[in-house]
Amino acid sequence: MPQPLSSIRDSHPYTLKPHQCVSVCVVGVCSLTFAPVRETRETHIARRQSQKQETQRERESRERERERERERERESREHTHRDVACASASPALPPRSPFAAVCRVSCACYPPFAPAPAPASASFSLSLPLLSLSLPLSLCLSLSLSALLPLSVLLLVLLPFSLSPVASLFFL
Repeated sequence: MPQPLSSIRDSHPYTLKPHQCVSVCVVGVCSLTFAPVRETRETHIARRQSQKQETQRERESRERERERERERERESREHTHRDVACASASPALPPRSPFAAVCRVSCACYPPFAPAPAPASASFSLSLPLLSLSLPLSLCLSLSLSALLPLSVLLLVLLPFSLSPVASLFFL
């Protein structure tokens, strides 16, 4: 059963082991299901030790990245004919998932959830003088015969409110 994020955060003294983390997709949002296990003193010490080592590795990698950045800036100052892009900063690291820190596994939805449907090609404008411009030709060509009747009724109802002479000429 999926646990809310708050229960994952507040689950001390419970901890998660990588094989207990199961990534599931709920309404396009990645959440985790897990079976909490009582943390022993040894596993707690081991987990804290691994966290310290990971923090140290992250600190060292940030320092190496800063040194590389300083070297790039030095080269760009020395070689003014080089392209400016050579001195640009390296792309930022992708944001870490809050679940990855807990589970040490990447949380991903498989298969990826479908993207949102594209908006319709027609956009009906509320500005009455531009009514004739708000109905693209592609929409007119793609409508079926059954949809033309309600559309024509709608346009006939809106016609008296239109101030555009082009729209009035179109329906005469």
